[in-house]
Amino acid sequence: MAFYHAITRELHVNIAYFGPALGGKLTNLRYIYERITPEVRSEWDSAAEPFPVVAYYFTPAQLPPVDGATLCFHLSAIPGQVFAETGRKAILRNVDAVVFVADAQLARFEASVEMWENLAHHLAEQGRGEVPTVLQINKLDLPDLVAPEELAGALGWSSSAAIPAVACQGSGVFDTLKACAKLVLLGLRSGQVKREDFVLLKAPREPLRLWNLFRSDVVGARRGS
Repeated sequence: MAFYHAITRELHVNIAYFGPALGGKLTNLRYIYERITPEVRSEWDSAAEPFPVVAYYFTPAQLPPVDGATLCFHLSAIPGQVFAETGRKAILRNVDAVVFVADAQLARFEASVEMWENLAHHLAEQGRGEVPTVLQINKLDLPDLVAPEELAGALGWSSSAAIPAVACQGSGVFDTLKACAKLVLLGLRSGQVKREDFVLLKAPREPLRLWNLFRSDVVGARRGS
């Protein structure tokens, strides 16, 4: 769910990078972060408790306002290790879009499929309908790979819809983000991405504070509470 801050006229959109451990989620986030001008982004923030997470947000200057509101994209990721299961559930609460980063290495094929099923399970458990999702097939520069079309097919996608990537070199990183942004804009206009107003005296600037605020089950600042 996107959250609108009336004072700053900002519409905060939550995008979660999801996928198997060491598949390239943080590599994507780091590559994007390092190429955004500091004037339009927050600090890179991370925490280990109650579960490991990285998060930051930025204002994509090239995107038009939505109903007069400036878009702020919150990008966050949870490690894919089993111990982070609680974190994966939390990061999907009120998520507006998902980037699934699949690992194309043959040895990681089952891990990618398992994590895709994990994503579907958590979204269904939370009663979510269709969530805008982009599939990135990463690590295509390495040997011993699954054919991209085979991996995409195992995840229920056509190969033409998947975005090939070598995130450590930046290849496909911004293509993925742009595809996700397009889905978010379409979702906001169609109502697929829900919007809710917040009544706050000011917007907290720390990304993890915002991250926790937006995903809290009980938010005292929510309108009508």
